[in-house]
Order: sequence, then structure tokens, then C-alpha cells
Amino acid sequence: MGSRCRGGFRHSCSFPVTKPRVTKTRNAKVAVPATQLERKRDLLVMNFGTLRLAVHPLVKSLSDKGRILFSRRFLVYTNTAITITLSVTGDFIQQKYQIVHKEINRWDARRSAHVAVTGALIGPFCHYWYIILDKYLPGRTFQTIMKKLVVDQIVCSPVVIGLYLVTLAVLEKRTSGEMNKEVVGKGFILYQAEWLIWPPAQTINFCFLPTRFRVLFDNIISFVFDIYFSRVKYRKSVTEDQPLVSKQEETNPTIDTPSSKES
Repeated sequence: MGSRCRGGFRHSCSFPVTKPRVTKTRNAKVAVPATQLERKRDLLVMNFGTLRLAVHPLVKSLSDKGRILFSRRFLVYTNTAITITLSVTGDFIQQKYQIVHKEINRWDARRSAHVAVTGALIGPFCHYWYIILDKYLPGRTFQTIMKKLVVDQIVCSPVVIGLYLVTLAVLEKRTSGEMNKEVVGKGFILYQAEWLIWPPAQTINFCFLPTRFRVLFDNIISFVFDIYFSRVKYRKSVTEDQPLVSKQEETNPTIDTPSSKES
């Protein structure tokens, strides 16, 4: 039988044999059976490599565009666009909150457009403010940072709050008396809140970030603050509601009943 297998009956006596998978090691080749788990792992590695090759050009393109946007030539436009976008987004979130709590009936597009105008003014101001601040107070020593914090809170914060409230009052066609009342009353509330938020935030800003990224960091921190700005500006106070009640009472006077006359 064995001689025939080597000769004329070779084809009839041979059986198909599965070849084991060979993996290379440092010293020798070891035969390891290819399991389904290993095939899935190989497929995952291959897909990850393909994804990496596909994503790398996109990441590189975004990185190149980021360098252009934050270059000296386009930085003021980038900072202004960021300020407008986050200001409008903050007001949009606040309006959604007011709609849910039935303070307003629907989204007010004109109000968001007015907030966008304030962002178009505050963005360039903050851009040039940080340039001037770094020019006259250069360095990152403890004394320099403390001086920057004090100057920023005494000069920049009131200007930003004033720009915000005065611009909205002008766009809403308020009288000078209403404007002064709003700037003094609501501006003082916003200024108190700024002393709680901005000194620690600006310490990080002045210590670790270069000038070109300071407005970006400023807007990231102020995103929640923009919601608060909109809340303080557009909420109805008790003093604003009282005249409406008195007018209704004037238009609908109470009629004395006979029982009241007798008493």
C-alpha cells in the first residue's frame, strides 16, 4: 500500500491538509492556528490604518487653516467672528430657557441680531485691548499679572458692560432716562458678577496663553457669562411690571357696590 501511494495511487491516497498560520518571532517561526478573533483583530488594525491615512490630510488641513485664522493678518476678524457667534449662541440658549418657562412666547430674531451687533463691537475692542495691555505691561511675573488683573477689571470690564447695554438701548430706541437707569442698575449687577468670574480666569489667561489666543479663551469662559448677560438684560423686574398693573387698574376702575357704600 505504501509503495502504491508513492507511485500510481498517489493522487487517490493524498488528502488535503490545512496549513497552519506562521507567525514570526524574534528567535524562530512558531505555527499558530488562525482563529476568528485574530482575523477580526487584523481587520481592525487594517481599518484603523486606513482611517488614519484618511483623517491625516483633514487634520493637517484644519491645522493649516487655524494658523491662517490666528495669524496677525486675520486675527482681528477671527476674534470678532468668535465673539459674535458665542454671544448669539448664549442669547439663543437664554431665549430657549425663557420659552420653556413661558417668560416669552417665541424666539425673537431681532433681539439676537441686536446681540450680534454688540459682539461686533466688543470683539475688536477686546482684541486691541489685550495687545495694548501686553505692550505696556509685558512679562509674566507675579507683580505684572496682578497689575494686569486690576487694570483689566477697572477699565475693560466697565467698558464691555457699557458697550453691551448702551448698544442694545440705542438699537431698541430707548430714551436717555431709560438708558441711564438700565446702565446703572443692570450694569452694577453684571459688574459684581465679573469680579467673581474674571480674576481667576484672567490669571490663567495672562500666565499661560500668548496674546493671539487670549480673546478665544476670553470667549470660551464668557460663553456662560453671555447667557447671564442676556438674562440680566431681558428679564422683567418687579418695578417694570408695576406700571402695567396700575394702567390696567386705571382702565378698569372698580365699581362701588351698595354693600361697600353701606359699610
